[in-house]
Amino acid sequence: MLTAEQIETLRKFCQEKGVPYYDLQMELVDHFATEIEEELKNNPADIFQSTLDIIYKKFGKSGFNSIVAAKEESVAQEYEECHQNYFWSFFTLPKIILTVLIGSCLFLPCLFGSEEITLQLNRIYYWFTVSLNVLTILCIWVQPGQARLPLLLLKGIKRRSFNRNIGLLIVLLVNAHVVLKNNFSHEFIIPIFIITVCVMIGYSLIFIARYHAVLKMYAKARKEYPLAFMK
Repeated sequence: MLTAEQIETLRKFCQEKGVPYYDLQMELVDHFATEIEEELKNNPADIFQSTLDIIYKKFGKSGFNSIVAAKEESVAQEYEECHQNYFWSFFTLPKIILTVLIGSCLFLPCLFGSEEITLQLNRIYYWFTVSLNVLTILCIWVQPGQARLPLLLLKGIKRRSFNRNIGLLIVLLVNAHVVLKNNFSHEFIIPIFIITVCVMIGYSLIFIARYHAVLKMYAKARKEYPLAFMK
């Protein structure tokens, strides 16, 4: 059984070899500790440091670089899956029924209101969607409970979500400008309104799913690596 001092030596060794992330350090420490304990058990005369060096050579000339790259890709994929799964969950029963009901309620004023009311609702719906996007961006940016130690699990999560929401915001503003600044003929008012409702619901679900993915990744990090968040 390795001592606490030897475990810390393993962590610092990983850090010196190009692994700055605490969570990946811990995974490598577990791997090294298991192999070293097995080696020392079979050969009690072996020295800890020499055994460590021998095991590290098994990783080849690239050392931990390939492991770091593979883990980064795995984390990015996990985030995308979390975001997509939550987004598509809105299109399963009973959520899809709720989504359709909300869309129908948003569309009803167009059927019974005047053309002027429909145009005003177009503006309200678009600015509501823009406001929701901005709120999501702010929530992602000021996400509380930052990790004290760098975690690969969280690398780029906020930046990726932030940049993508900014991109969607630009597209949304351009879309709103095209729709709201043009005088469409009467026969196009209802189709344009239907598109507005669909855009508002679709974008809102994307924003909510993206923020949910950020929250879930942070919750996972806090659960698995609580020491990284301790001050």
